[in-house]
Amino acid sequence: MAKVYVSSTYKDLIDHREAVCRILRRNAHQVTNMEDYVAVDERPLTVCLADVARCDLYVGIFAWRYGYIPTEDNPDQKSITELEFRHAVSMGKVCLIFLLDPNAEWKFSQVEEGSGLDRLKKLRGELAEKSTPRLFKEIDELATEVLTAINSWEMRCRQVANGQDTCTVRRGLSALGELMWTPSVQAAVAKFRSEFSSTCEQIDVLGNDKDLHDQLHDLQNLCYNPILETRRLPDHEVPWGQIERYRLKMQTIVDCLELIADRPSVTPIDVNWLRDLEEAQDCLDQAIEKTDSPLLKEALWLMRPVVTVQPARINTRLRSTTGRLVPRLAHLVDAMAQLREDLNQTDSPHPDLDPEAVRQFQAGVDSLVRLKDRLDAQVGEHDSWQAVDDTLRMIENELEQDVDQLTWSLRRNLRATEALYRDRDRTERWARSLKMYADKLAEAITAGNPARIQDLFLVYRGEAADRFYVVDKKLKDLCDQLRNIDKPLAGVLREINA
Repeated sequence: MAKVYVSSTYKDLIDHREAVCRILRRNAHQVTNMEDYVAVDERPLTVCLADVARCDLYVGIFAWRYGYIPTEDNPDQKSITELEFRHAVSMGKVCLIFLLDPNAEWKFSQVEEGSGLDRLKKLRGELAEKSTPRLFKEIDELATEVLTAINSWEMRCRQVANGQDTCTVRRGLSALGELMWTPSVQAAVAKFRSEFSSTCEQIDVLGNDKDLHDQLHDLQNLCYNPILETRRLPDHEVPWGQIERYRLKMQTIVDCLELIADRPSVTPIDVNWLRDLEEAQDCLDQAIEKTDSPLLKEALWLMRPVVTVQPARINTRLRSTTGRLVPRLAHLVDAMAQLREDLNQTDSPHPDLDPEAVRQFQAGVDSLVRLKDRLDAQVGEHDSWQAVDDTLRMIENELEQDVDQLTWSLRRNLRATEALYRDRDRTERWARSLKMYADKLAEAITAGNPARIQDLFLVYRGEAADRFYVVDKKLKDLCDQLRNIDKPLAGVLREINA
């Protein structure tokens, strides 16, 4: 997950920062903002700049205040907000900029006056010119836009970091297709028709479920949750303008889900819940048209079982598909390694083959081995955390039950979890944090303090759940990478069947 530094002026954007930090932390990002220091604008500059340097991403939120100007080590008399931005740029950080829309309603008391306003306008002009900022009007709109921007950045980073092996495999498979003009190579590949076919089939199914899961995740975070928040307001204060924006996001997501559902390899029974979403969409349209709160509530009722039940079901199916993919990928690796061995024979029967195509194919085999090993390792890590999570859920449901049974279950779980963070607690923050709460929980169990045990268990359970979320997401990301070899695999299969 990303390490995010959230920067803004203090008093005018308290609620905006809180909403942004809440949605980012809920999605397992590490967030640093000024409330981590002191609840005033005059935060320590050196500490702020050090945290900017440690972050992966800088998020700058700018309204109409220039902000506090530190007196020390600040010859140009720039505000601390501008200094944070300048430091992020100088450190080569990715900067995501969000500007309050000039047409947004804003309290006059929250607008800077005098030279501060002039400097702010100059800074906003520079940001608009150089950084492609996003405009926002409402708090919830800002929070969802920040989350969407960070998720997009993460996806691009993963594609760069993890895509090298995938690209090499793609090139290797394409090269294999070029080599198949030779009858002997074609005959050798044909022996492994079932390995190519079964791997293609499983990657196709994996891609469908991954796409469905991602769209439902967006539906919950960008539509359902924000609309649900508005239901806490009195009927006469419902922000129908915001809800209209969520409706448009929902329309896009439902359109994508319908396209996925139409794929030949998708079983209709696996997407029969789409009818509930379409009905919810109709209710939402009518609710907005009539500004009708009961209809809005009905739309949420229809969406709720979809966003709360279906992602877990799809995740189970996805995990099952991944489990079937691991041995098939291993068989494919063996098949391609056998082909490489044949091409590498000193008395090769293929003297006329393109040496560069042979080299690319051989490199593709090496990369496929690495992908298979990574998938195998991540499936193993995921299974271990899944077992821990299942046990913690059971303990959570029995938290008020017999103390002796509770402590026995907790001791077993603590031993199982220790194996997952042992040897990593010195190098990774999540492991240090989990170990700290595990040790405190173990002390409370030894002391026989039921109230303390329950309190610490909930914190420990939250830490473990956050880590399982990260492990689960890493596995899904790797599955996403594997989808990139589907087309060249299918191309080789077509050559075999020609």
